[in-house]
Amino acid sequence: MKKISKQQKLMNEAKEEVTEKSVKQYTDLTMKGDSTKESEMKDIGMSEEEYNTDTGTHNEEEYEEDKFDANKGPGGIKFTEEHKKKAAKMLAETEAYIIKRGGNITFADLKAFEQDRETIKNAFRMRQSIQKCRINVGNQMGMLTKLAAFHDTERHPIAAMVAYQYLKAAEDIMDKNLKQYASMYAVGVWAQSICGVGPVFAASLLALLELKDRKYAGQFWAYAGLTGRYDWDVKQKGSKVQYNPELKALCFRIGESFIKCQSKPNCTYGQLYAQMVEYYTEKSEQGKFKELADLYLSKKKWDPNKETYKIYSQGKLPKSHIKSMARRYAVKRFLAHLFEAYWYAEHYYDGLKDKCPNPYVEDHLGHHDIIHAPNLEIIDQWYENNGYANLMSEIETEVNANPNKTVDEVVVPENEAQSVIVDAYKKIGNHTVKLKFKMKKIKDEDEESDT
Repeated sequence: MKKISKQQKLMNEAKEEVTEKSVKQYTDLTMKGDSTKESEMKDIGMSEEEYNTDTGTHNEEEYEEDKFDANKGPGGIKFTEEHKKKAAKMLAETEAYIIKRGGNITFADLKAFEQDRETIKNAFRMRQSIQKCRINVGNQMGMLTKLAAFHDTERHPIAAMVAYQYLKAAEDIMDKNLKQYASMYAVGVWAQSICGVGPVFAASLLALLELKDRKYAGQFWAYAGLTGRYDWDVKQKGSKVQYNPELKALCFRIGESFIKCQSKPNCTYGQLYAQMVEYYTEKSEQGKFKELADLYLSKKKWDPNKETYKIYSQGKLPKSHIKSMARRYAVKRFLAHLFEAYWYAEHYYDGLKDKCPNPYVEDHLGHHDIIHAPNLEIIDQWYENNGYANLMSEIETEVNANPNKTVDEVVVPENEAQSVIVDAYKKIGNHTVKLKFKMKKIKDEDEESDT
């Protein structure tokens, strides 16, 4: 008989205690979605007619509010009333579980419930939204206090600070979920072994990129908008993009991370970036990028007084352009190695792990200077340790048995794969995010008083 975890027992208790009233507060969310217009009308006590008059929303054709449609799912799925009610019940159960935990969400809570790729993909998107909101609140809060300092007054933004800290805590929870996910897969552990790629980047790559039936690393490049073709990789007004914008933005951030880490001796892709900056600068000075410079001159209207225009006019590339090219080159090399790691991991047991398809340029264009992915032995080590679950359980057992010692004092990694997972545990396992939920007892409606 399979042993039930403490977290699963708590969830079972929460399910039994959920009432119709606790479900009802989420029914509107699943039935209609969260409407900005309805929220604003409720906050200011306006009728719909008054709201439309004041905000100028007289005609739906003139102004269509950007809002979530609760009836439309991915791939054109049509949600029935039963689906929506079931979803509301799951949300109520989740809230009841968190209340039972006293608002303390730990790594064990995340690990106790299965997380599939779609869940993590949405966790990645939620993290992006929360982070953007947190940055905006922080910027506004900073500007408010700077203005107060300029006018030699004191103004303490208490409410804004509370909101900022809650957003940070929410972002931290998403990070914990993503870090856990990254360590559950062999490719995620391999990615974390690369200098400049942390657990959040690794999990985000796993969420956005799958091997599927792709046969060449170039197909990863195309999906990330890094083919080098201006008509494919640059957004054109009135046309659909040919790539995944989320993945392209993620690749940009990974490239920036490589640049920041380029001085570290083990940062392969950061050092590659530095080499390519030097190489491209030399080619630019020799006038070998004249066609590319002419192309960029033809793509937009330029101010003749701008320094960038003058450099392009000389048939050369400005420094910013060269740095962008070098960053893309380093990221493309990393994606090619990620493709190789994916192939190695997914075909580990079927005899094809060492038969990754050669890059297109090697098979068809006569290139023979291909550099293959580093650290592939980590995938061997991951499988030899029977994956993530067993190793993480061993770490938790050792740490729990020695509460007065640090993880480093208790666990000595035997190989690089273990080091990556131990490092992920140190970032997650010793860290508790506390959200102060409104503590309330869950009672049956019949037991509640009229007051």
